[in-house]
Amino acid sequence: MKDLIKLASKNIFSVDTRGKSMNRSTFYNQISKNLFVANKLKDTANAGFYKVGQLLVKAKKELGSGGYGKLKKQLANDGLHIKQQERYKAIALNPDIKLLYNKLPPEWTFWEKLTRLIEKDKKDGTDNFQKVKHLIDPSIKWKDVELKLGKGQKILIGRSSINNRDNRTEIFGLEYDYKIATKKHKDEFLLFEKEVKKLASKYKFIKLKEKNYLYDARSILSPDRSKTKDDTTKEEVQIKMKSYNPKRKIDI
Repeated sequence: MKDLIKLASKNIFSVDTRGKSMNRSTFYNQISKNLFVANKLKDTANAGFYKVGQLLVKAKKELGSGGYGKLKKQLANDGLHIKQQERYKAIALNPDIKLLYNKLPPEWTFWEKLTRLIEKDKKDGTDNFQKVKHLIDPSIKWKDVELKLGKGQKILIGRSSINNRDNRTEIFGLEYDYKIATKKHKDEFLLFEKEVKKLASKYKFIKLKEKNYLYDARSILSPDRSKTKDDTTKEEVQIKMKSYNPKRKIDI
């Protein structure tokens, strides 16, 4: 790793133009060379995140809940937040991602969005993944998926841009109290979500819009999470709760 870092910083990338003509062709070639190498290194790094997820899955099986919890805490202290670990692990656990590994584009964020699309299909009984599965190749972008499924509209999967600012047509705000909720409230939370959707469906003039924190709440309450607390997540929530924040609301 030390050799790789030294190689990348001193030998691969270069702005040296000594002995070369100062013309457009010289700069084009030099920039193109650096850009090509940078993109290849980025692609390699993105694939590495998937391998991190696979190792986290293996570690949970081998270390048990106690040892795995300590490992998560140790990694979080080194900068790999627990929520990020969970995101990598969710991708690695997805069997469809494993089957499509050689066809997926290098950006791991695409892998995550595809994982969330598959999970949403299972939850809602939809088949959106099957509609786009044949499109997947190394050059595909998420906007291509959106165009296929949403006719040009944004497909809002998980932590995407659905936390738009509140507008004057909103009539209620339901806020999640992280100080009270624990994993034992998971069933109550799911029942509450179901009842809210059922209630909203009764009225034609009501449009129910899910916000990002709904997905975070499900994750926090999941019994599959380690007993080790996500200190970074709690700190972020405490900071955000000091002022009005639409991320804590589920609009009806």
